[in-house]
Amino acid sequence: MTPTSVSIDTTDADNVTNSTISSYPEVPTFSDHHLMKVVITSFLFLWAAVGNVSVLAVMQRSRSRSRTPLHSLVFQLTVADSLVTFITMPSEAAWAATVSWKAGEVMCRVIKFLQSTSL
Repeated sequence: MTPTSVSIDTTDADNVTNSTISSYPEVPTFSDHHLMKVVITSFLFLWAAVGNVSVLAVMQRSRSRSRTPLHSLVFQLTVADSLVTFITMPSEAAWAATVSWKAGEVMCRVIKFLQSTSL
């Protein structure tokens, strides 16, 4: 942890005799800000999930018709948005709800890799 302030007692400008750390940063706790972030992220997750799944369902039903470049573009955008919806949003909501990462270092690296890839 990086200290927020350091007090140094010196007897000479070139000779440091005593250095002490006076305080540490505050440990984060669950607050109204975190609750609001969880609620908003969860609402957006549900909205985006319903929208993306419905677009993919409509595209699947119209699969027998001829494909146009516009259909391809909409499909690719929907898949990209679904990756963000199903990877980034739940992990951000879980992190805000717990105020710390509980899944370990390996899972943290995996989730951050998936988040950066999906974005």
